[in-house]
Amino acid sequence: MDTLNDKVWRQMQKIDLARAGEARAVHYLIDEGYLILERNYFASKHGELDIIALSPQNIICFIEVKTRNYRDTVSAFEHTGQMSMTPGKIKRIKKSALYYLNSPAYAERLAQLGLASHLSTRFDLILIKPDNKDQSILAVECHCLDYICAF
Repeated sequence: MDTLNDKVWRQMQKIDLARAGEARAVHYLIDEGYLILERNYFASKHGELDIIALSPQNIICFIEVKTRNYRDTVSAFEHTGQMSMTPGKIKRIKKSALYYLNSPAYAERLAQLGLASHLSTRFDLILIKPDNKDQSILAVECHCLDYICAF
């Protein structure tokens, strides 16, 4: 039977793994020419958006990052990670995206960048597969979720 300390330790490891995965996703996006607009954007009661980025084509991308341990990754990667996107999760992402698009912060950020006020949007899922031995990243996969998240 697990002790409370064991459960707390495992939960802390999951949080550290998720943070490392999000950091790796940000590096991947920057390497691909994206501009990171927000990280861990809290959209009121609707939830949090992992990453909001501007693509090289000037598309606002709402990006969900899923980091899976190796033993959990087989199903996530075989099914392109979309199994982790439940209807409830998709609904929260859409509401959070709308909240952001209607926020003064969004308008200010676009003005700072000298961009039009109405840009196209896209929903993406980035899957991170870490190495269990040293937690380095073995694989990054990016999938467009527009067909299941479109407004």
